[in-house]
Amino acid sequence: MDKVLKWNWSWSWRIISRREFDQLSFLINTLNNVQFASGYDRWLWKGDDNISFLVIDFRILIGAFIDINAHSFKWVKWILLKVNFFVWRLIRNCIPLTPNLLSHGVYVSLTLCPFCRVDEDHLDHMFFSSPVPRDCGNGWWNGMKLLISILLTVWSYWRC
Repeated sequence: MDKVLKWNWSWSWRIISRREFDQLSFLINTLNNVQFASGYDRWLWKGDDNISFLVIDFRILIGAFIDINAHSFKWVKWILLKVNFFVWRLIRNCIPLTPNLLSHGVYVSLTLCPFCRVDEDHLDHMFFSSPVPRDCGNGWWNGMKLLISILLTVWSYWRC
């Protein structure tokens, strides 16, 4: 006799929106129709007639569906990859700020800036008028002043 596996759900959050409820219902209905077979699992690559999987084949397959010029961005090799990636997300307006989260149906309890709690949390405020970029800019300039004074001191000793 085959053993029948059942899903046992134990959620730790309450559903807030109708969209979440619909997504959860769809997930449960989909998973209830899943049947597990006995035996070993295996992966099959159906992107090519070859049996073996190559990353380049997958890259070519994805590349056929991507519009390269949709969001052209010049990656700067001498800047850290995470900085490039952050700027790319910033240009595409994909930073998880309140308006973006709300547009994707994510519940946000506080819409004010988490740093100053005065203005709404949006891109312009977060990167230009919030205390965080202001303090970072001040710290950068103070560091530059120190660096310039050190360089001038070294140069004056070298000149003697």
